[in-house]
Amino acid sequence: MCFLMLTSWPIVVGTIATRVRREATDTYLMFEDEGWFSDPAAYHRNPPPLEDPDICTINHRGREIERLTFESLYEPRPEEPGRERWLSYKRNSTARAWILRHDDEPRPWLICVHGIRMGTLNKSLMRFQPEYLHEELGLNLLMPVLPLHGPRDTGLISGERTLSGDVMDTLHTGEQAIWDLRRLVWWLREREGAPAIGALGHSLGGYTVSLLASLEDLDCVVAGNPAVNPSHLFWTDALAVATHSLSAEGIREETFEALLRPVSPLALEPVVPHERRGIFAGVVDRVVPPVEANSLWRHWDRPRIAWYQGAHQRFIRAPEGRKILEDTLRAADMLPKETTGTASQR
Repeated sequence: MCFLMLTSWPIVVGTIATRVRREATDTYLMFEDEGWFSDPAAYHRNPPPLEDPDICTINHRGREIERLTFESLYEPRPEEPGRERWLSYKRNSTARAWILRHDDEPRPWLICVHGIRMGTLNKSLMRFQPEYLHEELGLNLLMPVLPLHGPRDTGLISGERTLSGDVMDTLHTGEQAIWDLRRLVWWLREREGAPAIGALGHSLGGYTVSLLASLEDLDCVVAGNPAVNPSHLFWTDALAVATHSLSAEGIREETFEALLRPVSPLALEPVVPHERRGIFAGVVDRVVPPVEANSLWRHWDRPRIAWYQGAHQRFIRAPEGRKILEDTLRAADMLPKETTGTASQR
């Protein structure tokens, strides 16, 4: 099962492909004028602090979980193509996150970022294994909902516009994801007194935390099965009718790659220290090919990496993934050196 077969609706054909070409042309000229091709980090604006989010506590299958919501306040620039369409996605303007915390002494926080088609509480808990991360490792968890996903979606399928071939929607997804996450990082530091903050992502979440690590000085970052080159993934795996329609309009993979450069982890330099970066992936992953993790590893100057004998969904169930995560957390002093029950014992 390929990555884009999961995410290629609505299909970009006909008049939609013509609009994509028009928006791409205008955006390319704008990026050249602003210098964002040569300095992609400058594309990202500093978001306002997250002062007072709404938080309520719910009981979910015997766990007390906090539901956090706030108005994102993100808007594409007034001159950016696709702005009005993006603002028409009304559910997307309310940012959301789920929290699992300990009520004793201050604990390190791990931001856990989900993959494509995820974003609900049940799927986040399934993916990020709270009995391991929260209970065994003793971390506070913050599980944000990415733009256009879960309760922020725009249609029948969570995240359906994230990689549909509508390139400005992909660009704005990346920028808003980082905008929202940076506001949450500020809140954790300044309002929750977090002693340390790390990030763990899966698939699209691996892409997101890799990009965040280029714009926010986190204590550590671990990218699992990271989908770091969305333009290549789309062009390789999308339905032929979509790529043919775009090609007929003069749009190529290189066009997408250029326009997505400001939100590409492979175009920005990480600010998280080398010894606090980690990557892991499955050698038979057919959703996000292993070459994606290898590309990030080379771009990040070859930090710790692990390959497990398994596919996409295994993620931190794999002992190799858990070891990379725990080693990286220890490098950031986010786990006690003597922690037992680690991946090496599984």
